[in-house]
Amino acid sequence: MSTTNRLLVLAVLWAAGQASSFAQDANVKIRGGCEIIAVRSGPSHIDYSFCDKLPPIEYKTYGWLVPVLSLAFDNAERVSCGSLRCAVLDRTVDLVVTANAFGNAGVSWNTPRVADSDRMVFFFTTGIADLIQASTTGYMFDTQDRINGLHAWLREIDRRANSDCEFRVPAPFRPLNADETKIVFQTALVMYQFILGHEFAHVALGSDCGVASGGALAQETACDRFAFDRHWKAQAIAPQLVIIPTVAMAHYDSLLDERWGTYFFAESGKTLKEALPAADWITRGKNILRWWRGECQASTGANHPACQPLMQGLYSEVANYLDLDVPRACHDTESSRSKEWQPAGSMEGLFCSRVTAIMGDHGTAYSKFRGKEKRAGSSTRYELQPAPPGTDFCNITVRDGKASTFCAFPDTSSRVDTIQQFLTLTRQVSTCLPGYEQTKSGDGLDAETVFRGSMGSLSLSMSETGQDSYTSFRIDPPK
Repeated sequence: MSTTNRLLVLAVLWAAGQASSFAQDANVKIRGGCEIIAVRSGPSHIDYSFCDKLPPIEYKTYGWLVPVLSLAFDNAERVSCGSLRCAVLDRTVDLVVTANAFGNAGVSWNTPRVADSDRMVFFFTTGIADLIQASTTGYMFDTQDRINGLHAWLREIDRRANSDCEFRVPAPFRPLNADETKIVFQTALVMYQFILGHEFAHVALGSDCGVASGGALAQETACDRFAFDRHWKAQAIAPQLVIIPTVAMAHYDSLLDERWGTYFFAESGKTLKEALPAADWITRGKNILRWWRGECQASTGANHPACQPLMQGLYSEVANYLDLDVPRACHDTESSRSKEWQPAGSMEGLFCSRVTAIMGDHGTAYSKFRGKEKRAGSSTRYELQPAPPGTDFCNITVRDGKASTFCAFPDTSSRVDTIQQFLTLTRQVSTCLPGYEQTKSGDGLDAETVFRGSMGSLSLSMSETGQDSYTSFRIDPPK
């Protein structure tokens, strides 16, 4: 289905679901590794000393979650039981974002029985936010684009199977304009709201979701069904926008199955899938797909926005995503643990942060990024590690005491794709390097854009290799 049709369907659902949506004012504070959003005030105090031991969270990176999660929280509570505070009553309630790449969300209360509690904490990790934003971006825009779209990102995740583990699997970095960015936030809100609806199911039904036996997957499925039924009745769900992030989570968690096991279940020796059967995101996504189809086939479904004719194409589209094989696990090795970044932070901004970090190291001839050494005549060449996301290879060349870096993206057989990637990278770099002088020359595959500023220059260009072509960039220190 085209992006135009996908947006048209979304507009119908959004008009129905957001007619009465507004967020209650929320206060926020940062403590250590926690972004604490006070969503409901009350008489009880919550101890956040544990936040001081967590990796710090940057408000400038994740401050946007405050209004998004506040609105999603209010909407989810209304959908779950009818009005604000109908579920949490007079309790003190905070929504806490923690810096961790593991995609997770939950709710806790301070007594064995939820009915006896006087405070609650709902939590999200930055990892789940990154996965939702990236998968939604890739799905809503250029879903079939093999350079920037969702299929391209899933392939990049899968490609890392049977290699050393890394937490960071950079998401598509295609820059969006203001209108597109607004669409992504609006569509991603559907998933945030569904997740919180799932957590409100725990509040209503208990930690076991009302299922005393059958295991963790059956229990979490019951809470998924609670959230789905109430959002469906309120016409506040676009099922495809819930299923797509679960697909991304399935591929990411499958890749890191062993690594997550080492981090969270080292004593038991279990992998994530062995320790947490409920992390079977493909099964849970297929359940939502089945419930969606069942509701539309029922006599009451004919007039539901999610059952209109255009939605049938979306149904088939997300079904195909769910049928993709998830990758084998990467290798949890000592060497990969010693060199990788900590499991926290934004995947979306990784390309920009990597490029600016490389340019900022010009004073040491990019020594921080030198990997394996390769002799090349009168010069010395090093692999650039870690390389910016999406690149095929990157080198640092040192000649006569002067260093420069060169990175190339994978070859494509389509000149149109290469030119489009070049234009995408040009927009991305202009965002990363605000205030830098831009010089453009040539056209078609001969086009070049050079950015010059305080950290040196970055030159973007294209090249042909037989029938194929590729985009590359070169970084040089200031003159």
